[in-house]
Amino acid sequence: MALFTANASQMKHLLQQGTDAQFYYFLFVLLCISIILQLIVAALLIYKGSKNIENDDPECRLSDRVHLKNNIVTGLILVITAVNVFITAFWFSPLQLTPEDQDPAATGTIAVY
Repeated sequence: MALFTANASQMKHLLQQGTDAQFYYFLFVLLCISIILQLIVAALLIYKGSKNIENDDPECRLSDRVHLKNNIVTGLILVITAVNVFITAFWFSPLQLTPEDQDPAATGTIAVY
């Protein structure tokens, strides 16, 4: 839940920055992938949790299907982790400007670039 909230917050910040932000489209796609995969994992976990394998019929092999879904969820969590590593690596931070950079007239000097 915390990762989902963090991704939603990052998406909001990215959309506020606009398309001029560095790596905008790359980060947008990665955030969308991460959020969609998290929703899929949540749905699979809810489905898996609703199944009772205690009274498993050997013909039906419900436990095998539940174990397969468990392995799929584990793989998706690995992919989500990798995607979020890339999001963190390419995330931008706003430039920290000094007061002189923001308003050179206030200090009485002219900044030379």
